[in-house]
Amino acid sequence: MATHTFKNAGAGTAILTSDTDVYTCPALTQATNHALFLSNIDGAASVTVTVKVYDVSATATATLMKDAVIEIGNTISFDKPINLEAGDKIQVSAGATGDVEAFCSVLEIS
Repeated sequence: MATHTFKNAGAGTAILTSDTDVYTCPALTQATNHALFLSNIDGAASVTVTVKVYDVSATATATLMKDAVIEIGNTISFDKPINLEAGDKIQVSAGATGDVEAFCSVLEIS
C-alpha cells in the first residue's frame, strides 16, 4: 500500500545566484509540490528570482518562472501543482545571494 506523507522543504536553504536545489524527490518516491513560496528577505531592495524543475528521466530542465521581481518585504507564490519523479528537483536562483527564502509544500507518495 502506498504511503502519503506531507512534507515542508526548503526552510533554511540559502538561495544563491546559481541554481539552488530547494527540493529533491527521494528514491522510490513520487511527489506533488502544491505550493512554492518565495520571500524577499533583503529589506533594502527588490530582487529577481527564477524557478526551474530538473527532470532526471529526461535529463532536461524546464524554467517555470524567469526573473520574476519580488519587491522589498513581499512574497510571491507558484501555486500550481508540480509533479515530480524520484530524482527530480525544484531549483531556485536569485538576483542576489541570500536575499530570497524558498518554502515548498510537498506531498510524497512512496
